[in-house]
Amino acid sequence: MLVEALFGFFALAGCDLTKAALGQCDVDCSESQAGSFTICASQGSNSDSTSNGRNQPTEPKPMRLCQYYVNGSIDQPTIGVITSWIVVGSRLCIGDAIPEPSQAVVPVIKSVQTQLSDQFSADTTKPFAWWDPGDELEVEEVGNFFVSASEFQKSGRLFDQSAQIRFRPVQVSWSYSDRGSGSGTRYQRSFAEIGTYQATALVDYEVDYKIGSGSWVSNAASWSLESNGLTVVVIDPPRRTLLVG
Repeated sequence: MLVEALFGFFALAGCDLTKAALGQCDVDCSESQAGSFTICASQGSNSDSTSNGRNQPTEPKPMRLCQYYVNGSIDQPTIGVITSWIVVGSRLCIGDAIPEPSQAVVPVIKSVQTQLSDQFSADTTKPFAWWDPGDELEVEEVGNFFVSASEFQKSGRLFDQSAQIRFRPVQVSWSYSDRGSGSGTRYQRSFAEIGTYQATALVDYEVDYKIGSGSWVSNAASWSLESNGLTVVVIDPPRRTLLVG
């Protein structure tokens, strides 16, 4: 009976769909769904609203007919259904697609990575590697391989704020063209056969930052940098003549 009474008033008031959509009717209702209890919300006219305190009419806001459950959701059905004219975009209605969960945190993480990457690229150079004796090795002679990898800190800006940025080498690995490998800023090895070998060090860094007087944020980003390549020539031991007197 309530719905029929409201429809009667709607007709007597001379309201049509266009006026209702513009919020120019005193009562706006739609047909109730079969088998459900429908509450029709009223929408007062906003044609006499003022703007800037000059009693000038404001532009009517676009409206749409919306249905949602009594608990406010559009995907958790209840016995009651609320039907109302609402401002377009003000809420989701039954039948609307539910958006995917917000991934707002992802761009922030990418921003940290990007900013730290820029700082890292500007302030680091390729790790420098060298070996001793540096020219030739005899078969089974031990060579010493070194790479420079030290922690350093600098001032910079993150999120448009002053920050301290710390670069920490956490691991060094060596690779050789004979498939040999090793680790550490200093590594010793020998070669069992004559030939020419290539050696390269890979340094893994972790990057921390601290904004203002705040705490350090550890391992906010990580990178690996390859050193310059080394060439090692392995030769036979020189033949020695034994003189017998």
